[in-house]
Amino acid sequence: MPFFDLNAIINVNYYRGGIFMNSKDIGLIIKRKRKELNLTQEYLALLSNTGTRFIIDLEKGKPTLQLEKVLSVLSVLKLKIEVTDND
Repeated sequence: MPFFDLNAIINVNYYRGGIFMNSKDIGLIIKRKRKELNLTQEYLALLSNTGTRFIIDLEKGKPTLQLEKVLSVLSVLKLKIEVTDND
């Protein structure tokens, strides 16, 4: 089962068999969705109650970002994460 809603996938090149493997993959999806919605990094930061630097780092795939802020950005973009058992 995929971690993100497949409707949020803009380019299948960023999709690896149903699982996003790392923070860079997530960052690319967020960046593509933001651009699809014609949002600037600054405006997305405002809507998600984060900062522009946070959005830049998130889109670049920085692996040490605060989870609550990442979830806030995903919510604004109407993206979701699904956690499943690895069986």
